Amino acid sequence: MSSKKTDTLLNWLITITVIFACSLTVIFFALSSIKELSIQERIQYRNQALTTTAIIFLASAAMFNAYYAAKRVQAMQKNAIAAEKNLEIDIQNAKLNQDRLVAERFMGAISQLGHEKIETRTGAIYALERVAQDFPKEHWTIMEILTAFVRENTP
Repeated sequence: MSSKKTDTLLNWLITITVIFACSLTVIFFALSSIKELSIQERIQYRNQALTTTAIIFLASAAMFNAYYAAKRVQAMQKNAIAAEKNLEIDIQNAKLNQDRLVAERFMGAISQLGHEKIETRTGAIYALERVAQDFPKEHWTIMEILTAFVRENTP
């Protein structure tokens, strides 16, 4: 619900409450000014008017409270939905970062595998082994690359 609709509804609730309060006040004073009533009847009517006024004020307060409680619940639900979407995005970002890390480590090790120095090639083999251990999904791809390397480079 937009802010404008909320303000309009609040203004209507305030207006209705003020009208009820004014009408009950008028009734209260009208009953007080009737001369034909005995003192007991005046007291009884005043008590009824006060009771009715109190009930209406309490009902108005309950309506305001219920309205704002519903608004708080809506806001909390929207916040929960937003937090859930943020969590999903964070999970996707973590997966993308992991995939990027695998690709970087994989490509770095592959590029070192073709190096002239034996020490660099040995380090590349160990790096590929580590990638295979850390990311089981890439294990067979790495094994195929290593077997192809051994096949091509054996004397």
